[in-house]
Amino acid sequence: MLGKVLVRMLKIYNPWLKWCSMQRIGLSACCYAFVKCSKEISKMKFISKFCYGLTAALIASASLADEAKDNAYKALQALLPSSSTIDSFAETKAPNVYEAVLSGQIYHIYAVGDHILVGEAFNIVTRTSLKEAKVEELALKVVESTSLDSMIRFAAADHKRYVTVFTDIDCVYCRRFHREVPKLTEAGVEVRYMAFPRAGIPSSSYDKAVNVWCSEDQQQAMTDAKNGIDIESENCTNPVAVQYDAAVSAGISGTPMIVLDNGTLISGYLPYEQLLGRLGIEVN
Repeated sequence: MLGKVLVRMLKIYNPWLKWCSMQRIGLSACCYAFVKCSKEISKMKFISKFCYGLTAALIASASLADEAKDNAYKALQALLPSSSTIDSFAETKAPNVYEAVLSGQIYHIYAVGDHILVGEAFNIVTRTSLKEAKVEELALKVVESTSLDSMIRFAAADHKRYVTVFTDIDCVYCRRFHREVPKLTEAGVEVRYMAFPRAGIPSSSYDKAVNVWCSEDQQQAMTDAKNGIDIESENCTNPVAVQYDAAVSAGISGTPMIVLDNGTLISGYLPYEQLLGRLGIEVN
């Protein structure tokens, strides 16, 4: 009899536990679900009591989790200069590991007792960086919130896919990528450029980006600039600084940074044949 009861309990509670894990919500937020399920099986007095007992335990556990997060936040804050601010601080899928964003830079925090570790966390199963996943998420938000009018676009004759590229005029690999833009557009891939002068603002790279964006023929100016040709100094209302700041806040630090139209992030240069392969387009 007890065996049957336990089997039934697992069938009831397991979906809730999986749901909580998939949604990455705190344990306290799951308590309502357990209370609800207990009402649905209230005729089974033993399970009902067990459910409420489990709810109480979850509330206590959630309280401890919140306290651990708060202690980790305070520990990190104590290490920072008074002028620094923590933009965001959140839990990750890894136990006791938190994600902190400081001035656009993403760090992972592990705090225990009187010690705190600050660095980058990796998933050893998927062999991926949790930081890269966060940068991908933030970069996509930047791209989606940027109007097409503020990008320099190289249209495709037979439009199939598009990529958005954070670029720097002086970046060697950005120039190599740009030399392959005609092959990409010919294959049906539109290239959309956003400005990311890596040297920051002010800098000569920033000035070059502004000159390109302010040119009457932006596409030709971009090509000339990436071929080392000086572009006539121009002054106009431009999106360079805004795009640079947005990229920094997303944790982008290198170029070219390629965002595929499905949200996938590619850090660095990728030969056009491989890029077309990633986009599912056959190379002719």
